[in-house]
Parts: sequence; C-alpha cells; structure tokens
Amino acid sequence: GYMKVIDMSPFVDPVSGKKYMYFCHDLATELGIAKSGIYVVALNDDYTPDYSKVYALTEADSALGEGKVNEAPYVVYNAQSGKYYLLYSANAFYQKSYCVRVAVADEPVGPFRKLTQEEGGWLLYADSHWSWASGTGHCSVVNRDGQDFIVYHAHLDRVNGNSKRGIAMDELNWVENSDGLLVPVANGPSAALMPLTTYL
Repeated sequence: GYMKVIDMSPFVDPVSGKKYMYFCHDLATELGIAKSGIYVVALNDDYTPDYSKVYALTEADSALGEGKVNEAPYVVYNAQSGKYYLLYSANAFYQKSYCVRVAVADEPVGPFRKLTQEEGGWLLYADSHWSWASGTGHCSVVNRDGQDFIVYHAHLDRVNGNSKRGIAMDELNWVENSDGLLVPVANGPSAALMPLTTYL
C-alpha cells in the first residue's frame, strides 16, 4: 500500500480549476527495476489525494539519452497553445548530463509526448566537454512582470560535475518550433554572477 516518492509538485489547472500533485516514483527501490518514472494524482482538495485517479506519465528511456531517471516534474500551462508542458529531469543528479527535458499534452493527466531535441525538447543541458555548465536540472518556473524565468540547480564544479549544487536562473521564452508547436526556450544555461539573496 506504499510507494517511495520524491519531488512532489502541485498544480492547479487554470482551465478547470482542478488540483493535481505530480511526483517521481522511484521504481528501483521497490521492484528491483533500475528506472524511475513520473506520475500524477488528482486531489480532492489541497491535501487529499484521490487514489482512484493516479496516472503514469513517463518512464526513463535510455534510447532518448535519459539514463534511468525521470524525476523532478513541473507542469506549465500555456494559454496561447492550450497545451500542458511537463518539464522533467533526466539522468542522475550527480552527472554532468543531468538536464531538463519537455513533454507536451492536451490534458494535465496526459498522455504526454516527449519532444525530441529537434522539436525543442531539450530545455536545459550541459555537454560533457563544456566548462561553464554541469548538472542543470530540477526546475520550476516563475513569472515577474509578464516575463517567465526558469529556476534550477547546477553543479558548482562546472568542469567535472558531481559536486555541491547552487541555484541558477535564466529567462524562459516561448517560440514556435518547425512544426508550429509553441515550446519553451531557456536563455541558458548561463554562467554569471547573480544578486546576493542571503547573507552568510
């Protein structure tokens, strides 16, 4: 009757007003399957899940260069396209290749289709030879004065990865891909000083 979950992310559908909770189910800990996947459960109110409405959304796909991890779900609704965008992280958090990918659906419970790199599905990532970015994953989106920003974490050791992580932020814009689908595009990952937000 229990399963291990991480990365809970609430969502209120601006179209219907219904509430959902997205999460990662770590299958490796329970079933001996070395993969993780993303699920969603409908909520009866702010706190009570409706366990009759649990939906599997993604599973890690090594053929797509995702390793064995799909985690850190965050859903954004775009009123212009009328679509729901699932931003999720692939590969392990300690790897330089930890990244943010995009899947799209017509409903909050899916089915979600993972976008290819050519379609704009690789939102944030770091190539292994880059010296300025590593482990750019696990994001959320905030809006300030009409401009979206993507907030995520990245390794402090940008050359080698597998290190402590810090907060990063870049502008997030929406553009049409070659198929006419509106997709999110991050102005990053960038490497620059940010305003001091806390005092040590």
